[in-house]
Amino acid sequence: MVLLALGSSDFEFYRMRGGFERFTGSGIKYRKAPWWERLYAVSYIFRYAINNILHYNNLLPQSENQKILIEAEKEISKCINKYYELSRKKNIKLVIVIIDDGNPFYIPIIKKLKKENIIPVFDLRDYNNNIAGINPGNRSGLYWETDGHFNSKGYNLMAKGIEWNLKQAGILDSLNFN
Repeated sequence: MVLLALGSSDFEFYRMRGGFERFTGSGIKYRKAPWWERLYAVSYIFRYAINNILHYNNLLPQSENQKILIEAEKEISKCINKYYELSRKKNIKLVIVIIDDGNPFYIPIIKKLKKENIIPVFDLRDYNNNIAGINPGNRSGLYWETDGHFNSKGYNLMAKGIEWNLKQAGILDSLNFN
């Protein structure tokens, strides 16, 4: 069994640095960042101006942002399909794990995967909201403030959510990890 975890950072990385086209025979070639990216990284005043006056979102103008998000959804869907085809050929069960990082913009791909019902989807948002009682008020303690990635509490919650989903799917019914 292969668990393929997806979170908003996968979509963000595509939007910021590119998709598979960035892998070339001579190395990795990222999308070109705006000339002012270094200033954005160190100045809150500059960042405020870019985000709130010029209405950029993560270094991209809003008009380009939505277009690239749609591209990211298509490319990540293609990637998932490639994983699925390879797993079928190798007789490996593929499960998609949707990381609950509080970012709703990749929900359309989750809905699509669940509707297709071809690849099992463990949507950790379901576990976090309904079983673990995670809500906007207690969510912040799960992430590093600097980059939004899980801290040890967040990874622990993720592991418990995956375990719960595996049990719900009948995969861990005979195992006890306590």
